[in-house]
Amino acid sequence: MLISQILIWSALTLASNYSPIIPVTDISSPAPSPQQQTPVLPPREIISWDTTRTYTTLKELSIHKNKKDSVFYAWFKKMPNNADYGFLRDSLMWQMQEEYAIVLLKNLQRQPRNAIALANLYFITRISFDIDNSRLEELFRQFPASLRKSERGKEIEAELLLQSGPNNGKNILPLLTSTKATTLQGKVQTIAEFMKDGKEQYILVFGASWCSPCRHNDKVIERATAGKNQTRYKLIHLSIDNNRAKWTAHEKEALYDRNALLLSGGFQALLVKQLGISAIPYYIVVDGSGKVLEDNKGSVKKLLKRLQQLQPA
Repeated sequence: MLISQILIWSALTLASNYSPIIPVTDISSPAPSPQQQTPVLPPREIISWDTTRTYTTLKELSIHKNKKDSVFYAWFKKMPNNADYGFLRDSLMWQMQEEYAIVLLKNLQRQPRNAIALANLYFITRISFDIDNSRLEELFRQFPASLRKSERGKEIEAELLLQSGPNNGKNILPLLTSTKATTLQGKVQTIAEFMKDGKEQYILVFGASWCSPCRHNDKVIERATAGKNQTRYKLIHLSIDNNRAKWTAHEKEALYDRNALLLSGGFQALLVKQLGISAIPYYIVVDGSGKVLEDNKGSVKKLLKRLQQLQPA
């Protein structure tokens, strides 16, 4: 498993412009299952973008991206279907997306009026778990002034300058008390009922089985908390899946049993709407009284730092 870890995190540092998603020291690996094998990395040319290159047209860039994605997935279809390969695949996919965002930015600087490409760049950086607000702002400052001052540009800048989510400092206990959800065993209960064991902090993890960043971040969190003392906090996984069967299958793939609840209504669920959640993954930390200590809008790096502080050395 140690070799597996080294290979995975070596893969994440292949591009010189990027550091690992989280340090190896943040991960505590569970014992490997018998069917797991040491992942073999795909050839560098499959997973790496030349971030210095610009394309004649954005259409040409789009065609190149589609070809790269096809080759990437074709390579992984030949690999064993196990947890190590799933984690490696998702890690490398998001590394590719980040590098693609840089290439897209360089093309935008040549063709600044392409609003669709601007929206694509923002979407990629929004869902990336390794780009924080300061880096996003730095990227945005490189856009032509005409683009930054456009209506869409101002909207994006306002979002980037919002350092945290809208729920910081609020007391949401009444909302958690009134919100009912379903356990894996089919029992219906409120979220607040999961918060009666005297923990200092409760981490609400919003996600779904169909959300690739959510699945990847769940694995990162699991590996960072496996075998650690969790007496000071509790993770509560809240899914907005509309398909109960897929949600159940996804939960069974977890490294260990976790506090999993299924919300009904997807993004239209009352809890999701009142918290202003429009994209997942999303993390909210509350204390025992229901006060929001941190609404980080989906930054797994911030969440890992908090978990490190809560876990005894």
